[in-house]
Amino acid sequence: MKQKTKNIFHQEQTKRIYIKGKIHDVSVGMKEIQLQNGQKFITYDTLGPYGDADFKHDIKHSFHPMPIKTYIAQNEERILKELFSLIRIPSISALPKRKDDMVRCAKRWKELLLEAGVDRAEIMPSAGNPLVYAEKMIPGATKTVLIYSHYDVMPAEPLELWHSNPFEPEVRDGKIFARGADDDKGQAMIQVKAFEYLVTHDLLRHNVKFIFEGEEEIGSPSLGDFLQDHKELLKADIILVSDTSMLSAELPSLTTGLRGLAYWQVEVT
Repeated sequence: MKQKTKNIFHQEQTKRIYIKGKIHDVSVGMKEIQLQNGQKFITYDTLGPYGDADFKHDIKHSFHPMPIKTYIAQNEERILKELFSLIRIPSISALPKRKDDMVRCAKRWKELLLEAGVDRAEIMPSAGNPLVYAEKMIPGATKTVLIYSHYDVMPAEPLELWHSNPFEPEVRDGKIFARGADDDKGQAMIQVKAFEYLVTHDLLRHNVKFIFEGEEEIGSPSLGDFLQDHKELLKADIILVSDTSMLSAELPSLTTGLRGLAYWQVEVT
């Protein structure tokens, strides 16, 4: 017996859809259907210039996300260019003379987040360096993920120990050598590109918020007050920190708890 259905939501928007090996920006109607047994699924229909029957059939029956490794391979050159554009900005929070570079890096992250698919991105002032906030809200979503990262880097001295310019990325043996390639512009780029992939292929099912600060390398002196002042804006069910490590390149790792940092500098005379 055919089950009764009900529409959970319906909206019309532009979708980036992968069909027959190519990505198309298509105006589509998206409708979520819920069956009596609780099962949900999403249907699509073209609304704009792609209204011919063949293309409509492709959207309804051939909507399969591009494999993520294929997406990375096809977009690798662009992704690296975007990462390198961040690395080239010497956003050293410990040096007051780099204040303009801090703002420039924040603005660049705002641009990249908007290009990745967020609905809103802005640079927010603090008592120190600005923070970058961005969000993507999904109709009907009940959970929110907050992604934290920082765009400031440590000073590069002693410069004589570098084999290349620390703010001009160089790829050697498949590795990127530059200040910030690892901590933390590289990790943040991975998170943003994973988000981009989900948005591009309409796989995102939860709200996502981003908060990137510019003072992590000097102890985050302005972050506490900022969090207190923006509790509702940053409200989330889970926080994903884009500033941890992996045990090895062959062993993906998930850090589930952080207890802070303590260190000593010993001078032997």
